[in-house]
Amino acid sequence: MISVALESLFGLGIALLINREFRGRGLVRAAILVPGLFQRLVSAQMWLLMYNDQTGIITYLLQLHSSAASGRKP
Repeated sequence: MISVALESLFGLGIALLINREFRGRGLVRAAILVPGLFQRLVSAQMWLLMYNDQTGIITYLLQLHSSAASGRKP
């Protein structure tokens, strides 16, 4: 509970500081936002690769399971 409150207060303080007019404000905002966006892009790309119908691990595991259930080799 305490860590959530402290993180919220810290985040609010940073947001208030960034909202002020100062030289380089756009650069600071980009430096804060880009790492979060990069994480989401990498995560989305990994899910796309896993669900790929030709080479994805999900497809491979489903094929392996279906061939094992039917008694055939993969």
